[in-house]
Amino acid sequence: MRVRKEKVMTQLDLALSIGLKSVGLISVAEICHNKKHFNIEHLYKIANALNIDICEFFKDISIKK
Repeated sequence: MRVRKEKVMTQLDLALSIGLKSVGLISVAEICHNKKHFNIEHLYKIANALNIDICEFFKDISIKK
C-alpha cells in the first residue's frame, strides 16, 4: 500500500493494471482481511505496474529462527 500511494495510484488503477476487474482483492489483501493475500503472480504484476523490483515487497521481512 505504501508504494502504491507513493506512486499516486488508486486501488482501482492498480487492479485494472494487473488485469482485475474490481478492487476487491487489492483492498482485502492490503489489510490482510480474512487472511487474503497476494500470490507470487500478483506480486510480479504489481511490481511491474508500480515499476519497482519485486524484492521491494520483502525488504522489511525478518526471518525467525
